[in-house]
Amino acid sequence: MKLQQKFKDARQLESCRFTKEIICEKKKAGKNREMAQYFWTKWRKEKAQRQKDIQLHEIERCNLKDVPEQDVLGSGVFGYCKKMLYRGHVVAVKFFNKTSLDAVKKEASMIHTFDNEGLPYIFGINVKSKPYFIVMECYGIDGRSITLAEAAKTSMFTSERQWVDVLLACAKAISQIHTKGYIHCDLKGDNIVINKVDKGFYPIVIDFGKMQKACEAKIKKLSTVEQEKYNKYHKHIAPEVAQGTHPPTKASDIYAFGLVISLICFYHKIENLRLIAVTCINGTPERRHTIDQIIDQLQSL
Repeated sequence: MKLQQKFKDARQLESCRFTKEIICEKKKAGKNREMAQYFWTKWRKEKAQRQKDIQLHEIERCNLKDVPEQDVLGSGVFGYCKKMLYRGHVVAVKFFNKTSLDAVKKEASMIHTFDNEGLPYIFGINVKSKPYFIVMECYGIDGRSITLAEAAKTSMFTSERQWVDVLLACAKAISQIHTKGYIHCDLKGDNIVINKVDKGFYPIVIDFGKMQKACEAKIKKLSTVEQEKYNKYHKHIAPEVAQGTHPPTKASDIYAFGLVISLICFYHKIENLRLIAVTCINGTPERRHTIDQIIDQLQSL
């Protein structure tokens, strides 16, 4: 009996040791799978980034020439945008002061993503040395950069039909941004420029510095002081974003576009456009119209 018990104990001990070895091997296999998945994901991201970089033409700094009028088209926290000559073409060059290399590449890649007459065309970038810059087509009227906010205060467009056409072109540009899965995040009258081609006028939605992928947008918590600052200086930011209850969404872009329409209505008193603006600036994001609904409304006028 004692001998049988010894054999039984030995078998149990061997079985226990074997089980531990199996568990150990499974853990190792799990870690190996995790490591393989990590490197596979990293490789795919790096490959995607390399493909984006390849698509963006690197422009030599020496190929940019100053124009006689030395026009600065705009400036901000990012740096400044200047009119220059590139291989005989008048272009807009956006120079970055403190923006990171990745952020510059990201903005350039997003501009390059779109192909719409209402969105800017990019010639290329230079990220070999600072200041980094992006070279884009220059838009304006008779050599001057005119924003929609400036145009609204003038008699450039006097009829309802003209303003409807301008806003319809803007809406179609925004539609492509949303269709591609992005949010502009900074729509306002100062970020839409009017371009004149022959006898026609065409709006261009610019400044992609704050653009995000819709699936990656996150809630940003602001202090009470910061919220007050946003409400005072950044009124085009949707209230739910400034209050930190929602991340930026397509609906927050619609809110901002509604304020653009409201600006036009303030100076030109167009009732049909005012009614559309009301559907855009609803305090509840889910109740705002989509960009496709707005396009349908504008096309029906």
